[in-house]
Amino acid sequence: MFILTLAYQLVLAFPRIKPDITKTIDEDEMLPSSEKSFRDRMQQLIIKPLYPCNS
Repeated sequence: MFILTLAYQLVLAFPRIKPDITKTIDEDEMLPSSEKSFRDRMQQLIIKPLYPCNS
């Protein structure tokens, strides 16, 4: 639940990442569940969408 809350807060702060996060969840519906590792969820929902923000 922590990762989803953090992803939600990031979308509020950086609206341009919303399509990336939405697409990621649509492509892997199991991603938000606890069946995926914390690392996988963090990588896909937080790190990957924010990476382009550094450019």
